[in-house]
Amino acid sequence: LALQIDGEEVESHVFTPGPGEGPWKEVQYVAEYDIYQNIYDQAISFEIPAGARTLTLENAEGDWLTLKEIRIGDGETVYDQLEIFPQWAVPNDVLTFDSETQQIITQQTQDGDWLWDNYFQHWAALREAGVGVMVGEWGAHQHTPHDVTLRWMEDCLKAYKRAGMGWTLWNFRGSFGILNSKRTDVDYEDFHGHQLDRKMLELLQRY
Repeated sequence: LALQIDGEEVESHVFTPGPGEGPWKEVQYVAEYDIYQNIYDQAISFEIPAGARTLTLENAEGDWLTLKEIRIGDGETVYDQLEIFPQWAVPNDVLTFDSETQQIITQQTQDGDWLWDNYFQHWAALREAGVGVMVGEWGAHQHTPHDVTLRWMEDCLKAYKRAGMGWTLWNFRGSFGILNSKRTDVDYEDFHGHQLDRKMLELLQRY
């Protein structure tokens, strides 16, 4: 793994998977190809000099390497972090760090159109071909901010409606649901002794 700053390589790390004990967390041997694919679960740190403009992380040689998260900080405070969900044959995104907001900005917008293009249009095509499809379970856990949850849910509901697909919420009462979710950022309404998330209920009723 090589780090380039403004086109010049300044640091590199070599990962050589193999059997037995090593700097890895887990050994995975793939007999079909007679290779090891080890899980390192290791944090790699690079120091970025002041004035640096463009940073490039490159798997310079060998087989593939998967990164799971990028963090930017000053050694004591993490300003922002980005979880990475690698997909086969999908190129890496270009990231920008905004020094004023101290946030990592991606070029890819994962909005309602993205959901449709990457997921639901394929299920809609199956439905049009006569295959029975429905969304068996969906929802967002209680730790997801409420406003983010509602916006994401509406994008999903619009896609379900466009695709002509039925859906069931997981769950009705509990950490994903409209009752007793125990979210800390919701103004609940008492409903027969239960804590009702009225905004989520009204959103679901619109679709």
